[in-house]
Amino acid sequence: MTSDRSVALRRPQGTHDVIPSLVPVIVRDVTLLESLVFFARRRPHGSLVALLRDNADFRRLFCASALSLTGDWFTFVALSSFVYRHTGSAGWTALLFAVNSLPGVVLLPLIGPLTDRFDRQRLRIACDLGAIIPVAGLLVAFHTRSVPLALGCLAGLSIAAAIASPIPEAALPNLVTSRELPLAQTALGSLYSAGLLVGAGLGGVVSAAWGASATLIIDGASFAVSALLIVRIRQPLSKVMTTRRIRMRADTAELWTFVRSTPVVSAFLRLTVGLRLCYGMVGLLPVYALDRFHVGDCTQPEPPWRSSGSAILPWHRSQPSVPAWPQH
Repeated sequence: MTSDRSVALRRPQGTHDVIPSLVPVIVRDVTLLESLVFFARRRPHGSLVALLRDNADFRRLFCASALSLTGDWFTFVALSSFVYRHTGSAGWTALLFAVNSLPGVVLLPLIGPLTDRFDRQRLRIACDLGAIIPVAGLLVAFHTRSVPLALGCLAGLSIAAAIASPIPEAALPNLVTSRELPLAQTALGSLYSAGLLVGAGLGGVVSAAWGASATLIIDGASFAVSALLIVRIRQPLSKVMTTRRIRMRADTAELWTFVRSTPVVSAFLRLTVGLRLCYGMVGLLPVYALDRFHVGDCTQPEPPWRSSGSAILPWHRSQPSVPAWPQH
């Protein structure tokens, strides 16, 4: 029987090649549900540990993606504290989440064609190295206490992330076999939620212990290491393209035709819209922690035993604004 990978390699080059790169952008927020469906229906061939051990190129891609996502949430934690501390406005803090999410929506018609029309390895390296510039701008914004500059730098980071995020999923068929592909896709897809959990938690600890600048330095270093890992990937991440001409209108029209004709993808798209609406509350969670529990990083005038570890275990002031924690 012909493998899925060989069929994909023989497929003629055309606008329909953009679909595999655009679909992960739309449905990446439902990766946890995809993972549950996958493991419920079939047992994966091998284990993730074995795949990471035996496939060096996939290991480098996986680690690069994990570093970038974790570093992004490091920055988001520091920004939330910075904006709320200098504006005192929950609206400005919630605006961070909108600025972080909007580029992925606005650039959707362009992301897929860019991923499929240009060399993915060079494009991902350019995004990682380019993201260091707005991180440096955030350091300046923190030093000058400029909230507008911080929002502009976050927008730059979000643009780089929006362009870079679909590249790993689109490149997977070139790095793993058709039997390994479902497991590899599940592993990469789960990184978004894992990066949120680990990155936000560790980012809060680092910010509380050493200040917001330390989180930005770690974020910049994560982008540099990610670019180095992508450089070391030996197998090509892209197939040879016959044209680099970007036709956003035609590509987007064919994408929606594909979505309408594929019930599973259409269902995931509707679910993603619902999740995005629910995610709006995430932007207010830092406000809740800062306002109700009076937590902050080490740059605030708080005793170190109160601020250390405040992102995970909120410590009360001498006059707490919320009831005491239950004893069970």
